[in-house]
Amino acid sequence: LFALAATAALTAGYFYLRYTVPLYQAKASVIVKDEKKGTDESKLTESLVTINSKQLLENEIEVLKSRKLMDSVVLEQHLYATIMRKGKVNHTSAYLTSPVQIEAQNPDSFREAKKISLSYDRSRGTVTVDKQYNYRLNQFVNTKWGILRFVPNANYAPSVNADEEEEGDEFYFSLMAPKKTTSLLLSRLEVTAATKLSTIIELRFKDPIPEKAENVLNGLMKAYQVAGLKAKNDLARNTLAFVENRLG
Repeated sequence: LFALAATAALTAGYFYLRYTVPLYQAKASVIVKDEKKGTDESKLTESLVTINSKQLLENEIEVLKSRKLMDSVVLEQHLYATIMRKGKVNHTSAYLTSPVQIEAQNPDSFREAKKISLSYDRSRGTVTVDKQYNYRLNQFVNTKWGILRFVPNANYAPSVNADEEEEGDEFYFSLMAPKKTTSLLLSRLEVTAATKLSTIIELRFKDPIPEKAENVLNGLMKAYQVAGLKAKNDLARNTLAFVENRLG
């Protein structure tokens, strides 16, 4: 019984380690600057500034965790369309191994799909979808799932035998509504303050593909900066309009 139990445990452990998809974590940091700090050196003002800095940090954490920012990342990086590579037992993400990626002309209107076969012909520059539809690259085409475009994958990292791999590999793609994709990505995102006294925010994102985790965090920080600049521009524009109105 002990021998059988040990054999079963070792076998189960082997298959678990062999086929379980690992998750990798990417990390990033954002420094939040309080522009009001330092305007007055009185102790009362200093204590109020400390409270305001804490509130500011909490507000910025909520902004970074907001759906609006992650929505922009999903749309910009076309994360609503995932391509997988078929394996003997498990199917793995083709984020780095697929020669092409998929873009939707209107991401809010396409029809969701699961496991649609996809093959790529390098010599002709075409893809075959669902084993019957042929489309050229870099052109929006009308498919039964919506208006899509197949473009070269910017994240493609070909190996030495890339041509042989593309010839033998089988891919399939799935389309998920951007809102659902955003919810999935937010569940893998963690945003916290580095320490209780600092104004540094730490972001952590987990994904089976390390490069994808990095790209998502970079896209999120870029969207955060763009949103911050827009807020400052709106404030300056409204202030100028108010001053001009009062002068008038």
